[in-house]
Amino acid sequence: MEFSIILPTINEKNHILKLIESIKKNFKNKKFKFEIIIVDDNSTDGTIQIIKKNKKRYKKIKLFIRKIYSALSKFNKLKLEVTSKRKIKSKIRIDKYKS
Repeated sequence: MEFSIILPTINEKNHILKLIESIKKNFKNKKFKFEIIIVDDNSTDGTIQIIKKNKKRYKKIKLFIRKIYSALSKFNKLKLEVTSKRKIKSKIRIDKYKS
């Protein structure tokens, strides 16, 4: 099985690496193929720089930076465009990651 995990982010520098590690650990334990698509709403706290700095470490990450912050409905449109080449079996929405 293959999965695309889509993470909408804005100002998540204190959480993003923990979340990526958690996803990576869970999918590798089950031996599933996966990719992580991060859609950032132009974070101002260093989230984008942290992701870019760690891109070699996490080769399964794709980063998209939206320059204009907008409503969740526009994110959903982007999500459908990004995942349109794959069958979507289920969606899980997580508003905040807490360690």
